[in-house]
Amino acid sequence: MLNELENYFRNIILVEKRYLKYYINWIKIALDYSNKELGDFLTKEDVRNYFKKVSLKEEWRIKQAEFSFKKYNLFINYNLKTDEEYSWAEIVHKLKDSIRLKNFSHSTEKTYLSWIDRFSKFLDLKIPKDVTKKDLELFLTYLATKKNVSPSTQNQAMNAILYLYKNILGMEFKDISAIRAKENKSIPVVLSQKEVRRLIKNTEVEYQLIISLIYGTGLRLTEALSLRVKDIDIERETVTVYFGKGGKSRILPFPENLKQEFIDHLKKIEKIYLKDREKNILGVELPYFLEKKYKNVAKEWNWFWIFPSKTLAVDNKTGVVRRSHIYPTTIQRVIKKALIKSKINKKVSVHTLRHSYATHLLEAGYDIKMIQELLGHANLQTTMIYTHVAKMNILNVKSPLDTL
Repeated sequence: MLNELENYFRNIILVEKRYLKYYINWIKIALDYSNKELGDFLTKEDVRNYFKKVSLKEEWRIKQAEFSFKKYNLFINYNLKTDEEYSWAEIVHKLKDSIRLKNFSHSTEKTYLSWIDRFSKFLDLKIPKDVTKKDLELFLTYLATKKNVSPSTQNQAMNAILYLYKNILGMEFKDISAIRAKENKSIPVVLSQKEVRRLIKNTEVEYQLIISLIYGTGLRLTEALSLRVKDIDIERETVTVYFGKGGKSRILPFPENLKQEFIDHLKKIEKIYLKDREKNILGVELPYFLEKKYKNVAKEWNWFWIFPSKTLAVDNKTGVVRRSHIYPTTIQRVIKKALIKSKINKKVSVHTLRHSYATHLLEAGYDIKMIQELLGHANLQTTMIYTHVAKMNILNVKSPLDTL
């Protein structure tokens, strides 16, 4: 069984060969402490007792151990169940591989896996190959009528399930008929340019660049955090977004006002990069196909994060210790603090900066189709929402009260 376990970690979990022994060692020690043998489950109590007996100070070691135990139990579960019983878990593994080969974002992967999990539970774990179009329609109707999800959320669920059946099981469901979720025609919250200036000024200094960049380019938060050194060309003043939402790439103008600040920022992060190389830290995460094909590219400066995290962490996909980019929750907290300091009484999130970017471009007279391209919207109707926000300023409409 040991060979099978090692193959599982190497080929399914995608742990690098040189780190494999550490994961297997965590499992062996935990089994030994629990008086169990390879092939037995590690219960929550076993894990709790293990951590009580073994003092682990470094957070990354704790996470690595927890990761090992969780994947070990999945492996045991896989081997105990019949193919028919385990079919949902099996196709989920295949779905992960398919998503990563197509270089979908980590958030898309999480979202798709979450919907497949919810769908399987809705069907009481009915065998995947026995699922019908009617089952999908009932699930989508349930989301709209019982869960009151938005149209975009309902479409997200449908896309995840259709992707699974088409790409993993080779089945296509066409002409889906379900009760559609009600359209929410809310108008996005937008900041004035004075409010944006105030918000940036009240942001912690170390995060001002990323907040300015998001407003100055209209990037989504995940797109901004995923930027690499190679993605910003100072000489040409461009920012290239690779594999944005929907897998689309686009080129944006880099704000001239940020040029010097960005050059200074590069010098700071290069010091972090060089320290990582000195300590022989594993390189940054790469798109799946590149990481498998080119082993050392992850350690190259060009691929280093523009906004690296301060500390190392365990990679969610592989379980290895490496440096990630700043986490989205960090930026969300930063915005929340800056908002309070700025005394802006609006419901503002990081995404509000993107809304403000689009609205301010529209008010400046830029063509709606150009703005669509800059935002990376697949549908012009998505971009048209900003006309409702900017229209009054464009037409220079004044209240009749002002002319009394």
